[in-house]
Amino acid sequence: MIPNTMGNSPTFSQHYHLARVQVIVSGGLLFALEVLGWQLPIKVSWLEVDKLGTEELKVVSAAVLAYSLLRLIVEWCQTDMRCRTLSSSKFEFLVTILLGFTVLILYMFPRNTLQLIVQLPLPSTLLVLMYGLIFGIATSTAIMDASLIRPKAEAIRLGLHRVPVATRSAFKMCFFVALIIIPIALFADEFKSPLDLIWPYLVFGPVILLATGGLWGTYFSRAKTAEGELLRDIRHRHMRDAVDQHDTFYQLGGWDRAAQVQLTPLAIAAIAGEVAKVEELLDTGDDPNQTTHLGWTPLMLAVAEGHSGVVDRLIKAGADVNAMNFVGRTALMFACRYGFKDIATKLLEHGAEPETMPISSEPNALMVAAAFGDEEIVKVLLDHGANPKARGEDGRTAVDYAQSGKNGKIAVLLRKKSR
Repeated sequence: MIPNTMGNSPTFSQHYHLARVQVIVSGGLLFALEVLGWQLPIKVSWLEVDKLGTEELKVVSAAVLAYSLLRLIVEWCQTDMRCRTLSSSKFEFLVTILLGFTVLILYMFPRNTLQLIVQLPLPSTLLVLMYGLIFGIATSTAIMDASLIRPKAEAIRLGLHRVPVATRSAFKMCFFVALIIIPIALFADEFKSPLDLIWPYLVFGPVILLATGGLWGTYFSRAKTAEGELLRDIRHRHMRDAVDQHDTFYQLGGWDRAAQVQLTPLAIAAIAGEVAKVEELLDTGDDPNQTTHLGWTPLMLAVAEGHSGVVDRLIKAGADVNAMNFVGRTALMFACRYGFKDIATKLLEHGAEPETMPISSEPNALMVAAAFGDEEIVKVLLDHGANPKARGEDGRTAVDYAQSGKNGKIAVLLRKKSR
């Protein structure tokens, strides 16, 4: 469901406001009947009921309250994030939910049961409830991370394992947390009454609630953007990109075993500088923007190897000169890193963006050239609009990189251009 909007200002849907009113009205009536002891016999002739007594009203009010609470939660989850992040909205929602569930619990549990709950030993009860929350969070995380498991073909293309590192960790955490239930069950008889009877509710109640929330948000939520795209699809896409980068860094750092990779014929020809082979493959339909397991395009591979002829052919075939690999590097950055001035100029003339900042804390093209002391490439980049004042995620500028590389002449040039 798409929330009502006025211009660019998102608002809660009418269904959300209706559900909130229903919670307040039905909850207030149930509270008056159950706790305050109101007696409200009502004649309903059109239902052929001579008198709708207090107990019947309690049942009806409880049913309406339970449905309204569920509907309120669903409408909240489907509302624009900009509404949900407002402190006033969160306070209003949480207070309504808390009061509604409190009244429902008061109705569902007899007074003698509530008296038993009051008698629960506080320290051990809190520990069991905390375990239930941790178990629930672990289960919910495992459910959400399971959606990130890669299809076999995609895993082969990326050279990554089908199960991401984060998903494996979530499964392991859930498994070991679940094992703690064994000693709890074995020693449950040692708990002080009535904790020995209700501990399963304290453990599995949070697990069921959090797991249901994880399932709904990951697989069933129908909340959409103004353009009609499902929010869960957007979140999934961003999470998939993040775990792909994370797993790539883990392989590069040696913390995770690298999957076996098979390069495409076009990638092999680009690395070898075989212009004729590259032309043949492109003419037969090979995609010039295909990527390796680390996100390298054939253009990046050719640039890194300094094969100007292959670079010409790939650009002519429509290779994206601004494509980024999984650590955020572009073909222009590789040309600057290895000192290929002619290739760098060629890329800039065909639309390469000198201002592109890597996804990670890596330096951009100008910073790379400054760090490695290539004054000619620095001048070419500046002539094509590179900003010497640009800062990376670590706050450093190209001047800082020049000084770190002990390239004083370049640092002076950059300072002049920064004025």
